[in-house]
Amino acid sequence: DKKWVVKHIHAGNIDELLKALPEIILGFSVDHPAVLPLRGYHIRKGETKDYNFYIKLPRMEKTLESKMKNQMSTKFPKEDIIKYFYTLACGFEYLHKKRITHCDIKPQNILIDSEGNLKISDIGSAQFMSEGETRYNAQDLLCTLPYLAPESFVRSQRMKKDDLIKADSWSLGITIIELCLLQKTELRGDSAKEVLEQQIETLVNEIGESYDNDLKEILLGLLEHNSEQRKKIEDVRELLETKYSNKEGYFC
Repeated sequence: DKKWVVKHIHAGNIDELLKALPEIILGFSVDHPAVLPLRGYHIRKGETKDYNFYIKLPRMEKTLESKMKNQMSTKFPKEDIIKYFYTLACGFEYLHKKRITHCDIKPQNILIDSEGNLKISDIGSAQFMSEGETRYNAQDLLCTLPYLAPESFVRSQRMKKDDLIKADSWSLGITIIELCLLQKTELRGDSAKEVLEQQIETLVNEIGESYDNDLKEILLGLLEHNSEQRKKIEDVRELLETKYSNKEGYFC
């Protein structure tokens, strides 16, 4: 209807149903203006061993991906880019402080409401990080190409909490590049380090020409190939505030 939508997930058996449950558990544990809230759920058993899983969500107008396509060749004003960037940085920083890494950041998973506000959605593939220093399998991450960080391509790698957080940083950086340039990057994180760094430098230089060097430098911090040197999203939020908060019109 005008206010609500229902996401339907069909599970062929109980194991598939259990895989879908984290979306409910994590969804009801978050409360932030930049994160899409869950408003209810229902599980109905089918006639055989299957299940139908329904999640009630506020109605959104479009995805960030569709908004980018509608822009055609007219780039977003810098004020909009900074507002979007800052909103997402605040939302993902909140999730990280709740020990949740999104693991699938991309324009398709960012929704826009009727008032133009961004909402982070689809945390069904998110990873909840335990308090201890648990290791996570890179092969379990479900991030979509080309948003997958270089280190995540080493499928045998055991990733720490900081590694998961830094992988989200990379995905957000690619998302903002696409938002600025209104095009898919088609980057491959498993490309040779020198090739990938050259491709990113070319894209980010184009952003510097269209917007400013501060934005360019912030993006380069998110897209550092070496994850240990890569900036966390909370660092980027602070940089955005430092560089732009005194300029009228950038932040709500």
